[in-house]
Amino acid sequence: MTTSLSAIRSELTQKLLQYHTERNLGHLGSCLSSLDILTALFWGPLKQDDHFILSKGHAASLLYLILNQKGLMTDAELAGSCRDGSIFGAHPPSTVPTPHPWWGFASGSLGCGVGLGSGVALAKKIRGEQSQVYVLISEGDLNEGSTWEALHFAAQNQLSNLHVLFDHNKTQALGSISNIYSLHHLEVSLDSMGWDMSRQNGHDVQSIHFSKASGPKPHFYIFDTRKNFGFEDRLTPVEAHYKNPPVVKP
Repeated sequence: MTTSLSAIRSELTQKLLQYHTERNLGHLGSCLSSLDILTALFWGPLKQDDHFILSKGHAASLLYLILNQKGLMTDAELAGSCRDGSIFGAHPPSTVPTPHPWWGFASGSLGCGVGLGSGVALAKKIRGEQSQVYVLISEGDLNEGSTWEALHFAAQNQLSNLHVLFDHNKTQALGSISNIYSLHHLEVSLDSMGWDMSRQNGHDVQSIHFSKASGPKPHFYIFDTRKNFGFEDRLTPVEAHYKNPPVVKP
């Protein structure tokens, strides 16, 4: 029997809360806002030879749980992760025991993911490979000049195999993006560069899709999300970024 995306999402949510509670670990909000997007991706179009880069490295715990469920991270590795002595820290490591394209690169310093993804996509294009590159970013990435340089580069080189997934939760470490770095210009800027775009509800796991128009343009997916999704009555978006999960036990 095929397990529905909603059932997978529900299981991952419970595991995520348990994982963070056991470790007294922050950044739960970074995972909650990305949960539906990554569920739809990893149980959707992402193939074995595609490349995935978690640029918003704060959501490493969600990636670990997904990779464990996919058989690319052992139960022992998962149990030891985000604990003293493990290579699997609060941000993804660069070197892992079982290398795989879904591990991507080390991340956490925001602003690197789109540049790394552009390089991988260009290499695939030069080699004539048909596999795709997916990069998950957040608001913090779009604060960095290196991200905008990479967006220009990808469009200029017509990297149609590059897919940037923007977890648009409207919140950063210290507050709302409206008060820190407004992105009101985002769609106009991307269109002028030469990106193909779509905008979707990032919390409707059954409806999220990664299809794109045919042609040479790279694709930018804007997913409208909330950092405190599912816990709006107990956490503000900023609290969801920092607070440890005992306050949000189901």
